[in-house]
Amino acid sequence: MNTEEQAKIRTLFHNFLSPRNLRANINNLSYLPRWIIIAIDVMVLVFSFTFTYMLFEGTALGYIVTSHHFYFVGSLIFVNIFFFWLFRTYSGIIRHSSYIDAIKLLFSQMSVLVFFLFFNLVFELYAGHKAFLNTALFINLVLSFCGLFLYRVIVKQTFELYFSEKTSTKLIRTVIYGTDANAISVANALKFETPSRFKIVGFVDKNNQNASKRMLDLPILILRKKLPALMRSVAAEGVIIADKSLTKDEQLIIVDQCLEFNYRVYTVPLISDWENQKEISQKVKNIQIEDLLERKPIVLDSKSISKQLKDKTILITGAAGSIGSEIVRQVLGFNPKKIIILDHAETPLHNLCLETLGMNSETKIIAVIADVRSKKALEKVFKTHSPHVVFHAAAYKHVPLMEENPSQAILTNIKGTKNLADLACKYFVKKFVMVSTDKAVNPSNVMGAPANELLKNMYNLYF
Repeated sequence: MNTEEQAKIRTLFHNFLSPRNLRANINNLSYLPRWIIIAIDVMVLVFSFTFTYMLFEGTALGYIVTSHHFYFVGSLIFVNIFFFWLFRTYSGIIRHSSYIDAIKLLFSQMSVLVFFLFFNLVFELYAGHKAFLNTALFINLVLSFCGLFLYRVIVKQTFELYFSEKTSTKLIRTVIYGTDANAISVANALKFETPSRFKIVGFVDKNNQNASKRMLDLPILILRKKLPALMRSVAAEGVIIADKSLTKDEQLIIVDQCLEFNYRVYTVPLISDWENQKEISQKVKNIQIEDLLERKPIVLDSKSISKQLKDKTILITGAAGSIGSEIVRQVLGFNPKKIIILDHAETPLHNLCLETLGMNSETKIIAVIADVRSKKALEKVFKTHSPHVVFHAAAYKHVPLMEENPSQAILTNIKGTKNLADLACKYFVKKFVMVSTDKAVNPSNVMGAPANELLKNMYNLYF
């Protein structure tokens, strides 16, 4: 074998034993056959027996009183294997061991103890002396149980800490709001999620009853102040609401407090709603506004809307505002022929134009700088483009500010709306959608009171 071949072998051997490849190779292993598990269990039994035998020989107390040492050791191993089979201690996957496996091992060793204690009693009645020392047998079986359970725990922890898939992304430090069974199940599911998304740093107890206790080796945090203050103290970035005893009002308070300080809020269904327990972690999602409604969300009739908007010319006033800009985005999804976005604010309208260009839509976007208070400017738009549908969202919306400037509120919200309504009738607009001014039905301010009268007059005039 030349030097080059030796170098290749060393490289292959080094790569095979590298942490990344070793982790991948172990993870790709199939589960061990049952006979290997039984063989390891027998080795633990032999070690426990040898240790106990040497311990009692050193104290001048014989573990085995009878001279038939070989038969006793053989029967001890055989009876253990029989109870392994009876309780199926070898059937569990070691890397996924749980307290159920510990209970099976405990019952198995207790059964072996009861069997040999009964055998020792019968042997003493027949031969006049005991076959073995009962105390030694008890210690032997305690050591056996500890050994059998300990190596399972070591294998399980090794897979969890070393061979589990690591992620390069930063985990979201999260607290779980709740301390009931639902919260514990969520924490367990997220602990074994692959790849991991969350790092759970504690549970929040709203009842303040478990200040000094821990769950899943995580602290139970007492809610003495507002939730954001508690989250800040443990450097948490988000909260998972797992306490389903919370009312909608309590959930709203939590959401408002967290969003005010830019904390993430997640929600998760009830345990009874989970179809597949293995996919619990996938059910953790960002909280939606629909989750806080005490009714089913309204589902829009997309087909009907598409018939009204597709290949049509749409005029949207106040298009650069918060409501108007969202109307533009939604309407673009129905492929109208042309959208006229109208607003008197230059910079926001320009930003909206740039945004719509990035949407790669075939719809023609026409930006118009105009004021709805100017009927002449509006009429030019209607005469040039002949819109089929008008979305009127141009209005002042900040009530306290408009209370101090009532004349401007009336000119824009009232006169502007009337200008558009008159022109819509004059140019035979098929559909006119108006975003209502504040509290027009039960007016309590300068924005609502005149609007209420305007709506009445418009209804009498046009209908």
